[in-house]
Amino acid sequence: MCFGRAMAALWRLAQKSMRGVRKLLLGRRFIHSLERNQEAADHLDTALKEIFEQQG
Repeated sequence: MCFGRAMAALWRLAQKSMRGVRKLLLGRRFIHSLERNQEAADHLDTALKEIFEQQG
């Protein structure tokens, strides 16, 4: 019975570790998508400034 409890505890620990790894990976993806969105916003800002300068 003690062995079964130890295995159950190890299984729970493994599950929590995998959740932590998953959150870390999703966090990195989220940060990367924010960086890409920031780059796209910078390009759009530059393009709009050029359009307004040509009109003005």
